[in-house]
Amino acid sequence: MVVDGHVDTARDGPGAFFRLGSMGVGDPVELTAPDGSTHRYEVTATARYPKDRLPTEEVFAQDGAERLVLITCGGDFDRASRHYADNVVVFADPA
Repeated sequence: MVVDGHVDTARDGPGAFFRLGSMGVGDPVELTAPDGSTHRYEVTATARYPKDRLPTEEVFAQDGAERLVLITCGGDFDRASRHYADNVVVFADPA
């Protein structure tokens, strides 16, 4: 499963994934499904990629074991384009 979210916005400030870039291997992640059930994961890897070099085949792979991938923006913020240069990616396996 892949979930993406905002790191921040000019209007609202910090977004849902504001602290994603500070996560490390071994950190817990919990998702609550619409039915109220909780799904627990453990971070196995973190990475930061320039937006034009995001390894989409790796990030969006659907083969292999269940995993969670979280994505947000990061790196330097370009005020002229109003975009971040990179994507922050967190990979996690079921705990």
